[in-house]
Amino acid sequence: MDTDLIEEVAARLQLRAPNKAALEAVARRLDEADEPLDGVCDLATGVGKTYIAAALVDYLYESGVRNILIVTPGSTVFGKTVNNFTPGHTKYVNGLESNPLVITSEDFDRGAVAHALADDTRLKVFVFNVQQLIKPTQNTSRKVREHDENLGGSLYEHLQQVSDLVVIADEHHVYFGKNAKAFTSAVKDLKPLALIGLTATPSENTTDDQIIYNYPLAAAIADGFVKIPVLVARKDGQVTLRRQLADGLLLLDRKREALVAYCAKQDCNPVNPVMFVVCESIDDANEVASELRGPDMLGSDEAVLVVTSESPDESLAALDKVEDPASPVRAIVSVQMLKEGWDVKNIYVICALRALESQALSEQILGRGLRLPFGSRTGVPMLDSVEVLSHRRFHDLLANARALLEATFKERAEKVVAETATGQVSGTATATGGEDLVLPSDGEAADQVTRVDGIVGTGQLTIEGVGTAGASAADSEGSVGLVFQEFEDRAREAEAAVLLLQQDMSPRSDAPRILFPRLDKQIQPQPFTLSDVADDDARLRGLNYRSEIASPLDRVGLVAERRGEAIDVTPRKQAEDIAASQEMLPVIDLITEMTGKVLNSGLVIPEMKEKNAVRRLIRAFLAGAGVEDPETAEWSQRRVQVATDAFLHLVREKHKNRPSGIVEKIEPIGYPPSTLPSVTETLDRYTVQNAATFVPGKPYTGWTKSILPAAAFDAYSTEYRLADLLDSAPEITWWVRVLPNYGAYLNYGANQRYIPDLIAIDTTGVHWLIEGKADVRANDKDVLAKKEAAERWVRHVNDSGEVEAEWRYLFATETNVKHAAGSWVGLKQVTGS
Repeated sequence: MDTDLIEEVAARLQLRAPNKAALEAVARRLDEADEPLDGVCDLATGVGKTYIAAALVDYLYESGVRNILIVTPGSTVFGKTVNNFTPGHTKYVNGLESNPLVITSEDFDRGAVAHALADDTRLKVFVFNVQQLIKPTQNTSRKVREHDENLGGSLYEHLQQVSDLVVIADEHHVYFGKNAKAFTSAVKDLKPLALIGLTATPSENTTDDQIIYNYPLAAAIADGFVKIPVLVARKDGQVTLRRQLADGLLLLDRKREALVAYCAKQDCNPVNPVMFVVCESIDDANEVASELRGPDMLGSDEAVLVVTSESPDESLAALDKVEDPASPVRAIVSVQMLKEGWDVKNIYVICALRALESQALSEQILGRGLRLPFGSRTGVPMLDSVEVLSHRRFHDLLANARALLEATFKERAEKVVAETATGQVSGTATATGGEDLVLPSDGEAADQVTRVDGIVGTGQLTIEGVGTAGASAADSEGSVGLVFQEFEDRAREAEAAVLLLQQDMSPRSDAPRILFPRLDKQIQPQPFTLSDVADDDARLRGLNYRSEIASPLDRVGLVAERRGEAIDVTPRKQAEDIAASQEMLPVIDLITEMTGKVLNSGLVIPEMKEKNAVRRLIRAFLAGAGVEDPETAEWSQRRVQVATDAFLHLVREKHKNRPSGIVEKIEPIGYPPSTLPSVTETLDRYTVQNAATFVPGKPYTGWTKSILPAAAFDAYSTEYRLADLLDSAPEITWWVRVLPNYGAYLNYGANQRYIPDLIAIDTTGVHWLIEGKADVRANDKDVLAKKEAAERWVRHVNDSGEVEAEWRYLFATETNVKHAAGSWVGLKQVTGS
């Protein structure tokens, strides 16, 4: 296993932690396998299986593999996969460096493909639907199994003969239906080095030892990689289809308003939220679409997109553009044909018809709404959740909690607890992990179960034993899960979230706006040198200029014809081609002209190394053109001109296709932003006397040197006391709390972000990045990694010459803060800063 290569691929593709772990697991199993590997990566929907496939392609390519077959289950996944691996396409996976040639069953008979199949240096990625791979029957044909003249056999036979074939089976579970035996046989007959399945829902036929890596939905929710599912039901029993659709549209409107406000504040691309309606039949889909298009709902034909097996190509094209902010689509109505491989990120409401509601929380359907449009959670609960509309009463929804759990998390749940806003609900049932699940009894009224201190209908189905790494719409320490909410409460919450986002908390007008020098990894082309261009490339171009290029004269004759008394004179081009005489030039002059044009093109640095390289390439070009002695040979002026242009075109082509590398660049980020979401409740900092009177997470006002009017803290003994010290220190002019989601962070580890606690500016102009940490956590591996990253960041920023202010880093434990006794000078001394 090449750990350095894994790190490089992970950085280039910006892999999330579970995706990198999956790549490592596959690489390890490939190294350890004594026979062809047959395994499955089981990762939750929305985590990014596309990036795992891309990472595998790059890793395998760098490891010497040149033939990879990706099997897909249907046209939707097929089209997406082809686009993901086609260089130049808008859906091409950013950071993919292997430059694959994508080959499908429709285009493999092109001459260029036949040439590439014999090229051991070129990576070929074959993308087939599973139906194209399996052996044809007497009544069917398969193009990949048919004889091809260019190949001298069938494409399937070619794949059988290559020695380095690796098969990646996307949506692996799909192949274990009625065609399971045929699929297994087709892959086995290819004799690949490995079959690697990717799925979120492994087939029951998949054995435990076949699972290479497992990352369940519960973990994805806990770690903040997907949205929080919120199950919404009505308490009043109004469960008609029209009411369900209307409720979904109301929540969708609130989501849209919140997104507009959020995107305006963050200065990011707008997101168009969409509702996804799952129907049982085409007739049902058409009926639902008719309802949604009505004047009392969306009131527009183009706002509703119906996708069924009978949909025209225009509908599928519109589906590809549904993430475009300009898309008019607000509701997608489907007949269960969009369960796999449809990877849009702007589904915010899911609505399943009553007949399908038991399936609505299956990972494949729920997964359509789990993806995060901004790449990570926003910290705004209403934007970090997907609404799942239920036909049931809220009481019935809680009563069926166990069934919903099994539909969503299956056997992955270790322990399940149903909670209301402040306590448990009565009744019991057995959860998947064998623990008791507390549920309402049939005889209890819903309001008795869920009304606590005026809070109605909020509950959470949590899974304990799963770590929480990201913000959640309903977080509790060490748990994550499905949120249950009564519709009216959810609607009020959505409205409140919009109001909160629409109100601003402005920094002080006399305060500076700090330019935070974020150090980002970027992909950019490597420096170009002609020394990387081989003689053979120039020699092949020269072959086109082995003979003179004729320059025919334009000859026009005047033809006179009588028209009665008149004579018509008509110019006519003469049919015979007669070459014009051309001035002949010494080929040695061509060398001088080519050299000058290349060195003055701006593509290379005009230094001795490049001068020698261009002369070498020109000699190879002329050798290809048949010139034995440039000192005596002569070419026509036309031939010199065309050959010079062709040589310069070769250099431009090589410059354009030069490889890229990862570099670190400083990106100045203005902090804090000019507007921030307001806070609804604040406390006076002078009410805090000790840890007992401190309230975590509540914004405190009353600061004299804080750039922001209010600041909240998680801990008293470190964060709060550091802010209090900074505010009273005569050596400090300004300080500010660092908030997530506003760009002021440090990169560390594998695509992880470190957000320090505070930034302070002292009277000498030095900017301080400050972190406070409890004594018991000061030596944690993660804390030390962040500290090391910050110290490295300081060196790079100060050495860059691009940053005006000097930056320093101060790491203080709670003991350090205590011993500093409220003195900035003392704090620097005890921390050694």
